[in-house]
Amino acid sequence: MLEPRRRLTSNPSMPDESAKLEREQIYVPLALVQRTKPDKRNLGEHSPEAGTRLYEPQYEKKQRFEHEAFLTQILEQGKGKTKGKYIALIGEPGAGKTTLLQCIAFWVLEKNLGFPIWISLAELGRSGSWTDLQSYLFNNWLKNAVPRTQMIQAKAELTTQIQQGRVWLLLDGVDEVAVSGVQTLQTLAEKLTGWIAQSRVVLTCRLNVWQADYNALETFETYRLLDFDYPKQVHQFIDNFFAASEPGFLQETEILLAKGERLKAERRVYKSISKVS
Repeated sequence: MLEPRRRLTSNPSMPDESAKLEREQIYVPLALVQRTKPDKRNLGEHSPEAGTRLYEPQYEKKQRFEHEAFLTQILEQGKGKTKGKYIALIGEPGAGKTTLLQCIAFWVLEKNLGFPIWISLAELGRSGSWTDLQSYLFNNWLKNAVPRTQMIQAKAELTTQIQQGRVWLLLDGVDEVAVSGVQTLQTLAEKLTGWIAQSRVVLTCRLNVWQADYNALETFETYRLLDFDYPKQVHQFIDNFFAASEPGFLQETEILLAKGERLKAERRVYKSISKVS
């Protein structure tokens, strides 16, 4: 069920053939910073607008986690207030949220930490199944996972796995649930209750949607994806992309690699101009 997630899911800047690349070929792991509670003291010293900003979530560099540290310390060792049970990955569009969630799915399998189930909330929103995760798991997802003759046994096994806390619900694209008049985060909070709440949950959401109603899922630990470090990670991504795209013919390979070098040079010029301006 997870095999399609080995490939890149979205990148409009890539040609069709390049979009077929597997994630591992070009993936450059990003660091994350954890959201910390804002300081709400001394509100009387600020204007109403400034006072409102004091309540917005803050992100501190001292709470920075490199990719491997995040996987090991937060998800595997369970450090933090939820012991790695409820995690929100947030960021701007194209920040790499879905790609990181893909990485987590296969990492869970490789480390034998449980049973990851990928759920695209955008697809659930279009199908009308968004408001009942339990029903979706048993009546939709499981039907695609096992033959009909094994359904009774599979339902019992999935229930046991959830109750033992071994199921990871990987909820991709909370912000993409297109349901008119529905408070997305509040609705999700209501559905992650009861026995299904014994699952581990890692979700992705755009920054603006999350911060607009972050109190709805205040029990979640929130981690924001950082941008590529320049120049090391930017150059690494360029090298990975053009190396993975090479057709195997020496002349064409040299052309592709030369394009990568030109892209690095143009990026350096752009950074220099930005500093001056």
